[in-house]
Amino acid sequence: MRNKFILSFWQWLLLLALFLSAMYATETLVKHEQQYARGQQYKHEITSAGQLRALLESELNIPLYLTLGLTAHVQAVGGNISGTEIQMLLPELVHQARHIRNIGVAPGNTLSYIYPLKGNEKAVGLHYPDITEQWPAIAAIIAQREARLVGPIDLIQGGQAFIYRLPVFIGIDNYWGIISTVVDIDSVWSLLEK
Repeated sequence: MRNKFILSFWQWLLLLALFLSAMYATETLVKHEQQYARGQQYKHEITSAGQLRALLESELNIPLYLTLGLTAHVQAVGGNISGTEIQMLLPELVHQARHIRNIGVAPGNTLSYIYPLKGNEKAVGLHYPDITEQWPAIAAIIAQREARLVGPIDLIQGGQAFIYRLPVFIGIDNYWGIISTVVDIDSVWSLLEK
């Protein structure tokens, strides 16, 4: 009777093999579950990043389109735009987008008009070639005849921002100046954090 309950060597070996197989199966299932969870988290992060990118692009595109509209107006009037006309247009443009810090108009590369003026007084009268750290990039934009969003850039009036600069040409080769839209970087970051 005593021999009935004593396991033989082969039975012990079989039990050990079953135990090790069960441990291996459990480890494999845990690893697969972890991989699945990581995959789901990765998918979620990609989706969130895509949504943030779309939000950022839409928020930045509004000021860019407004700049294009102002440029089209300047070109339509052959560059003969009065200060009074600009002072009427700029407030309307700025209020159509929530992240615009200011819009500046620089005929002949001198920032002559800016809205809103409050907080941007130091930038009025700025001659772009005098900004040694920014002028090479501005000159490249003019030479390539293409708009560009740059930044973050330290502003003369203080703070940092993204700046969308668009060179304006009247006709084919007559360079008129630059229209720039300064996008408030803090406003954009706070939107993305939400």
